[in-house]
Amino acid sequence: AAAPTYAPAHAGLANACFLQYESTRAENQPNRDPLMRALEHARRACELDPSLGEAWATLGCVLLVVGQFEESGAGVRSHAGALARLCTGAFPVIDGVFGASGVYAGAAIG
Repeated sequence: AAAPTYAPAHAGLANACFLQYESTRAENQPNRDPLMRALEHARRACELDPSLGEAWATLGCVLLVVGQFEESGAGVRSHAGALARLCTGAFPVIDGVFGASGVYAGAAIG
């Protein structure tokens, strides 16, 4: 990353790598290299700025695709406040998934 300590840059790179992986999923052998890079960037973004909801949302999504369900759920639950600030009202689909499951119910938003 051009800014190795800027969490939003890593979150953006994680999203870009994840989309690159998604573009190969229709193939018999999807290219998992971009998925692994997405995981690295998402983890780094979360390390750099634990309050960055986009980083936690991206990490959770990538972990689900990688098959690390428990880690994905634990990260979402432990950073519910950051996700609530990101998602509440802005992304109805995410709101429905996380809100219905109670993941960020009662999270401090502010």
